[in-house]
Amino acid sequence: MDGNVRWSKKNKVDKKEGYKKGLDKIKEIIELCIENKVKFLTLFALSSENIQRPSVNIIFDIIVNNFESFLEYVSIKNDVKVKVFGNNYGL
Repeated sequence: MDGNVRWSKKNKVDKKEGYKKGLDKIKEIIELCIENKVKFLTLFALSSENIQRPSVNIIFDIIVNNFESFLEYVSIKNDVKVKVFGNNYGL
């Protein structure tokens, strides 16, 4: 979710809103991939470098609070298989 803080500053909204917009963009990307019959898509939501950022708690909050509805939207509505991998850092 890189660039969301820059977006939020440019659009004069708080960081949390910027990260929520990032999640919305992921949904848009998935929809475009489905429409264009893309078979595989890999998204990196949080790199190990981002763990050091002061806003990491906001990122975790967005992920934790929206993950279930996001997965439901992606996997059930669109018949998409989702694999999550990496270190969960206590999530």
